[in-house]
Amino acid sequence: MLFEKKTEFSFSTKEQLLEDIAFVREQGYAINNQRYEKGMVSISVPVIPKTTRLVEFAISVSGPSTRLLEGQKAIVSELLETAGKIAGLI
Repeated sequence: MLFEKKTEFSFSTKEQLLEDIAFVREQGYAINNQRYEKGMVSISVPVIPKTTRLVEFAISVSGPSTRLLEGQKAIVSELLETAGKIAGLI
């Protein structure tokens, strides 16, 4: 598996990727902290309909690291709540 570093925060090994996947599974959300572009962060959560119990898609927010990292806890909470509402509609 080839890893191309875009920033100093990019993954460079398979082990780093697997560690991040474990974090996502445990925490229920993913965060891309400047891995592709320095200064930019994305936070995403899965939308899991009760009918299928499978991840159908995800919702996310992206923005400057200074703003998103400061409000990470609140953003994750809002995203999870919104994902739950969407899942209830489909």
